[in-house]
Amino acid sequence: MSKRGSPIRFGTDSRFNIYVYPVLGQTACAKPNCAESEKVPLTIQFSGPDKIESHKADGNLIPWYQPPWEPGNVFSYPATHEQLQKIAPNIQLLSKAQSSRTDTSTATERASWTTETTEGATAGVDQNYSFEQEFSASGAFSYGIFTGRAGLSLNLSGSSGFSNLSKSVTSVGRSAGIGIEKPGTFLAPANYNYLFTPNIFGETKPDSVVDNEPLNTDVTTFGLLRTAFTADPARNDAGSWWKQAYRTAPDVALNHPSRWRWRQVAVENPLPSNCLNVGFGGTNMDCIDLGPSRPDNLWESNFHVMRGFFISSALSAGKGPQLTTATAGDKLTLQARVYNYSFASMPDGSSVHVRFYAQQIDKDHQHKPVGDSILINNADVVLPPIPPFSDDDGAPLNWVLANTDFDTTGYDRKYLIFWVVVWSEDANGKLVPEIEGHGLRSIPGALKSLADVQAEEYSNNVGFYNSVFYVFPEQSLTTAADTDGEPATIAVANTQLSRKRVLQGGTVDASAELVAENNSASGVTALFYDGDPHEGGVVFGLERIPYIAQNGTYQVEAPYNAGACGKHELFIVVHEGTPDEVLMRIGKVKVDCGRNWLDDRARTAVPEDGRW
Repeated sequence: MSKRGSPIRFGTDSRFNIYVYPVLGQTACAKPNCAESEKVPLTIQFSGPDKIESHKADGNLIPWYQPPWEPGNVFSYPATHEQLQKIAPNIQLLSKAQSSRTDTSTATERASWTTETTEGATAGVDQNYSFEQEFSASGAFSYGIFTGRAGLSLNLSGSSGFSNLSKSVTSVGRSAGIGIEKPGTFLAPANYNYLFTPNIFGETKPDSVVDNEPLNTDVTTFGLLRTAFTADPARNDAGSWWKQAYRTAPDVALNHPSRWRWRQVAVENPLPSNCLNVGFGGTNMDCIDLGPSRPDNLWESNFHVMRGFFISSALSAGKGPQLTTATAGDKLTLQARVYNYSFASMPDGSSVHVRFYAQQIDKDHQHKPVGDSILINNADVVLPPIPPFSDDDGAPLNWVLANTDFDTTGYDRKYLIFWVVVWSEDANGKLVPEIEGHGLRSIPGALKSLADVQAEEYSNNVGFYNSVFYVFPEQSLTTAADTDGEPATIAVANTQLSRKRVLQGGTVDASAELVAENNSASGVTALFYDGDPHEGGVVFGLERIPYIAQNGTYQVEAPYNAGACGKHELFIVVHEGTPDEVLMRIGKVKVDCGRNWLDDRARTAVPEDGRW
């Protein structure tokens, strides 16, 4: 529904060193106006990163990059600047925005710096230790001469003092702001156009930050330098289709950033309904089709991948970086963003039901489920009606956070994934109908797996968070030292492709085995590339590994969605861009063109001998 594609995001992995020193004989309040008995020992903290890895990957592939907007769905974006400020309460707008429309005009739309100079402006960012769940993730961590796990003796989610530690200072060279190329190839503007506005913003610096990093630039900000769109299909001058299609019923939804796939291929006659004739001389067409839906094989099911799923300590719910490990007995808070992707209000007296499930997986065999999924707390989370999408003055956001607590007791040494299902019931406990083709076919009964959910063809009511979570066994500090000393050396072995030849639009599963030699490892990121990463290859998959035991193994995998016809060489890399980088070729895939590539239900792999 919105412009094709999704942003390329530069991400980093690093070891973040925090040095904490006690101030002898001194105490201080950990909260405002505390009593004398509530004071705690005063410490001074210093910080700095090392072992930095840089990744250039599509934002859809990064599990811990979880903004509210969903590429492909205009109803997930804020409609107004006021709503953008609700999403980022400490927002510091850094640009003067220029609005435009999704029409047939070709232009470069700009968000220009608020500080104007004739030569352009420079920008400086004081980046703190990321304390936002939307943009960061943690692994196991070490301290002193011992090693701890999140929740063992240090509440990483709730240690607000860490959020005020500077991580780095970044300066951006002279520029006028950002520019967005509008291609002028949007379909039928009279029916589908809407207004959009790009913005650049950062954060206002909290009073609690006491260090003063020098920023000798025209534009300065704190935290992360970000861009975002507001998009408004609700305006009276928007295309007529929006109000026609999205006023009939509510649309209870989760955020599915990988649901739709864009492809540019040779033009066909007649032109398929989900394609647009583009390119020089009209020889190519842009097409959008649904990603693979494989509820019985989730790691290959882009249709069900969700974002807007957050894991934090129950002691500080919703705070700190995304947790990827815990110690058995830790109490966690799980949160999921639930939307109403519609102009229609939910019926009076209705309620939204959310179920959270945990599923153990086999780390060494393609993330296969072990046993049945477990309904967390054996109960639905029940929410009041979610407001519809609106650009009215003071209109609320059309999404809310559903929360539940998760007790990790009994999950020692388990690798878990989490999935969610949502729906709405009326005052009589009956299923509220949603937009045609969306929603569930019935209120869920007992579910053993995500595949048991009876959903409509385009349902966005069920999703899984494709990031594995590990639970360490309960242990004391003195016995938890298995990651002390030198970091592990990661070796790559047993690379595999599920097939070596496939029809365009099909899916190939690429996998490899990681081995942690000499020590255990946590927070390792594996990236899968179409083409050599040192020669312009493009990332098609990413997996972050929460934990590998010393001399243990972990199988990583990613679905390769066959796009351009021809031969493709696939690679895997870990510790990218560092002296410890490990790069290995997985194998070659031949993608054959075929006229039925748009029909997801008709896709078939080409046999190894090439015969049908």
